[in-house]
Amino acid sequence: MIKVQKAPAPEWFQTWANPPCPDPTHTYENLREKSELKQALLSEQGFLCCYCGRAVTLDNSHNEHFRPQSKYPELALCYDNIHASCSSSSPDPHCGDAKQDTFDEELCISPIDVDERRFLFTHSGHVSPKNTDDASAKHMIEILKLNSSELTIARREILKTLFSSSDGLSHADLQQLHAAYQVRGSDNHFRPFRHVVTSYINNETAAQPPIAPDP
Repeated sequence: MIKVQKAPAPEWFQTWANPPCPDPTHTYENLREKSELKQALLSEQGFLCCYCGRAVTLDNSHNEHFRPQSKYPELALCYDNIHASCSSSSPDPHCGDAKQDTFDEELCISPIDVDERRFLFTHSGHVSPKNTDDASAKHMIEILKLNSSELTIARREILKTLFSSSDGLSHADLQQLHAAYQVRGSDNHFRPFRHVVTSYINNETAAQPPIAPDP
């Protein structure tokens, strides 16, 4: 999961969610600007899926209600409850497509509140809780299917590409790579699997002086 820094809701969305006079037609279902809403969500997330961190676009993502509308209808128009999740394909769905309406208030971790350091990524591409006793991290990995074959292969390939010759990467090299994955490009996009790469570097250099995040 990636840490999402929510921006203020777009003014037009605030108006729809909180009309001057109560209007029963102002519902998420009746919202015509769902694509515009998704664009705002993608922009604040750096065009990464809020759950797996892979690169997403308007065409391969959907508006994801962290607390599902079926169980929390009062939050259907709460901007802080809506994120952009990738759209995965059957028969191996993941992220929002796998989560669906599954929700446990005590175990689920919101992208707003997640600490990316709670997840450990290995060179094989698999993810696990960094602390074996972290029930919430384990729960999110399971309900989001973050170890699906598609995601595992994608993470393995990027780690292989970056670290196949890790013996040749100095601590300074790793610092530079870590910093590059912390910032957005000129197109406002983060690099795919940003949190996977930075987490992997942090774990690889655990015995060395820590790499501080950019201010």
